[in-house]
Amino acid sequence: VQGRFTRRLERALWLGAEVRPPLAMGLVAGATARAGLKFVSSIQRSLHYSLGDKGRGAAERPEAEYPHMTFPLVKICDRVVPTPEGAEAPALGQEIEESDEAKQARKSSTEPEVYLPGRTYTFAFFSSIVDW
Repeated sequence: VQGRFTRRLERALWLGAEVRPPLAMGLVAGATARAGLKFVSSIQRSLHYSLGDKGRGAAERPEAEYPHMTFPLVKICDRVVPTPEGAEAPALGQEIEESDEAKQARKSSTEPEVYLPGRTYTFAFFSSIVDW
């Protein structure tokens, strides 16, 4: 994913997925899902998730919370490359370079992210399971 911001942004960007309609899980499946998500959140502490509202009619309520999972974008991206205004951004579909030091600093940082207008930001994900 590649793009620019129109204004200065000093906060985390989140990537998430929501499931509709609500999941219909039994006792064992629900307990297994909760245990798996708790394990993942022990590794990636910034994970936010919910298995959604339960009970009869939950799906019909406009304020119902659907099952979802979100992560801060910079924590789960394999590469994040900010390109200064006027410089050529990395070509999509090609190898995108980010030093190991920059990646480690980005993933371990507790400082708020800052995105500046004029720069081009390239966010890259690699997966052997999903073809982006």
